[in-house]
Amino acid sequence: MVAPAVNSIMRSLMVRTIETRFGPCRVMMREANGAAPIALLLHGSGGRAEIWSPVTGIFREVAPVAIEMPGHGESRLPLLSSVEDHVFLVEDVRAALAIETCVVVGHSLGGAIAIQYARDFPQRCHAVVAASAGPNFIVDFDRIAALEVSWESSIEHFARGQVSPDAAPDVLARARTVVRARDPKVLAHDLRICNAFDASGWLAKVATPTLVICAYEDPLTPLDGSLVLARQIARAVLTVIGPGGHSLMLEHPIRFARAIDAFIESLRTR
Repeated sequence: MVAPAVNSIMRSLMVRTIETRFGPCRVMMREANGAAPIALLLHGSGGRAEIWSPVTGIFREVAPVAIEMPGHGESRLPLLSSVEDHVFLVEDVRAALAIETCVVVGHSLGGAIAIQYARDFPQRCHAVVAASAGPNFIVDFDRIAALEVSWESSIEHFARGQVSPDAAPDVLARARTVVRARDPKVLAHDLRICNAFDASGWLAKVATPTLVICAYEDPLTPLDGSLVLARQIARAVLTVIGPGGHSLMLEHPIRFARAIDAFIESLRTR
């Protein structure tokens, strides 16, 4: 069950199907706000477009377009097998929207995709936001095996990881709802993609303005990885939100959205 406030935001979004080389891709869009740049929002492992619902109605400086990755949520397409394939999907969406450049906002695995998109398509990438991400990921294969065998017993682990230990009970309840809606096979598939990703050798080549957002208490993607991104990407800005867990757009939607708004606004004055 989705919280009433989230339902209201979802009704205010337009759902479109965009053709890509991988097949029809579902996106959720908010009406463009004048000259605000389009921000392509990329969910994390096992996620879906609706994960961005708490923030899509809050942004002031970008017009959000939440992409549902193939095989996730309502998509009936085959799962993609690598970060590289997801980068091509993002580029196909940008081209289909007929925009010259875009902001790419990615959470967790989506953050890895966003960073690699900036490396592979720098002329198309106005700015990057990498939230709860890193140059690589620490993947617990015992945890993957456990969720594949007994998803029900794994839900609480992943739900508590989305928020800080100090999160209000209703926020933790929403995290449980979000996690329970995931397909464990899709989550396991995405975690293996995370394991294969390693940007350590090329981060310094990323020249796109980048905002790194992270939380002090994220147990799923620890703070250290975000600090590496902030140090090695030449034009990176770091924002740390606390107390917070892995899904800051769920736990602190206003602070998350305002950090991105402030970053995009700052680019106009540089």
